[in-house]
Amino acid sequence: MSLSAPTATRGGPVRWSVAGAAGLVYGCLLVVPFVLVVVFARNYPLHALGWTDGEPTDNDGVLPWLVLLVPLLLLAVAGWVLLGLLGRRALGLPRRQWHRVRAGLAVLPSAVLLLGSLLRSVF
Repeated sequence: MSLSAPTATRGGPVRWSVAGAAGLVYGCLLVVPFVLVVVFARNYPLHALGWTDGEPTDNDGVLPWLVLLVPLLLLAVAGWVLLGLLGRRALGLPRRQWHRVRAGLAVLPSAVLLLGSLLRSVF
C-alpha cells in the first residue's frame, strides 16, 4: 500500500498549466489595485510621516481615494477567493500546492512591475 496521493488527485501537467495560467492572468488584473494602493500610500500616510513628497496638485483629500479603493479591493479579494474555491475543485488539484502556485504567479506581474520601476529609478 502506497502513502502517496492517487494519480487523480495530483493532477497532470495540463491541469497545472491551467492553474498557472489562471494565477498569472489574475495577477495581471491585480496590478491595477496594487498600483492604486501604492499611489494612495505615497500621497497620504507616507506623506504625513514625511517619508515621501505628496502630489502637489491633489487637493481632494482622502475620501475620493477611499470611495475608489475600498470597492476595488473588496472586488479583488472576492474574485481571488472565488477563483480559488471554484478553480481548485474544478481541476481537482491538491490544496497546498494549488494555493502556493496561485499566490506565487499572482504576485509575479506586480513584482516585475515594481522591479522595473526600481531599476528605472536607479539607472
